[in-house]
Amino acid sequence: MSDNGHILRIAVIGTEAETGPLIASAERLAGIDCAGVPGDCELDGFDAVAYCGSHDDDVRAICDVARSGKHLLVDLAALKTTVEAEAVIAACGEADVLTMIAQPQRFLPSIRAVWQSLDAGELGEPGLLRIHRWTAEPSGNAGQRLLGEIDLANYLLGGMPTNVYAVARQIGDSPRFLQVHLGFEGGSMALVDVTTELPAGDDYYSLSLICADGSAYADDHHNVQLMYSGGPAAAARTQPISLHWTEPLREFVVAIGKSRLPAIGGDDAISALKVSAAIRRSIDSGSAMRRQGEDYGPA
Repeated sequence: MSDNGHILRIAVIGTEAETGPLIASAERLAGIDCAGVPGDCELDGFDAVAYCGSHDDDVRAICDVARSGKHLLVDLAALKTTVEAEAVIAACGEADVLTMIAQPQRFLPSIRAVWQSLDAGELGEPGLLRIHRWTAEPSGNAGQRLLGEIDLANYLLGGMPTNVYAVARQIGDSPRFLQVHLGFEGGSMALVDVTTELPAGDDYYSLSLICADGSAYADDHHNVQLMYSGGPAAAARTQPISLHWTEPLREFVVAIGKSRLPAIGGDDAISALKVSAAIRRSIDSGSAMRRQGEDYGPA
């Protein structure tokens, strides 16, 4: 709800599977009304538009929505290249509307708990980040499939990596197993792997961060996070992962109401997409990529 009491109406575009979690999350928040609509729907009655998941819409259509005066919430997975992200950001800037390119994993209670401990200095300098994700649904190319994990690595380890090396096993055009090694300034590193060969069922991830003075662990198997920094370990149970859009949506609405920038910005999306492109190049070439300025080339 805006400061003047106006109910914010948000059109949600995507498949039913993609829009369902966002609409369900919206029901937990006061002052907003979300409705799933087709991409060619008339949007005059809405204040903002959310694009969920991967989509087939031309990015120019998204930019046209921004130029019509609608605030934009865009799932990072909806963008494939830095050119697309830059076009969306530019269109929102020209129209003076807010854009939030969201990565919902960053807002999960488990990740927020890890970040708060790290940011407070309770864990010391980060050394090794390990992320495992298991899923039964292969989708996207190798770099695109890892966008969420890439963003988490950038977020927790303080920026884009200096070195990228990746391997993949594919069946047809679909990556079945991906493993990525990211090296960061200061000597920290991230090891990320994703497999898409599980039987049908719920996805599962685990994350561990080992730092100089402590460590943190998170997973979604039972919605329990384990924190350890000497002494007995502490576990915290959190809300179901199916409502993972609640906090990104809350941040989007609050940013509109207060006329401020959202906590996650376009630069974060562009950074993740650059690393994604470097991962694809590493897999294709069989060699490591090194950061050269704000982009990557052969090491």
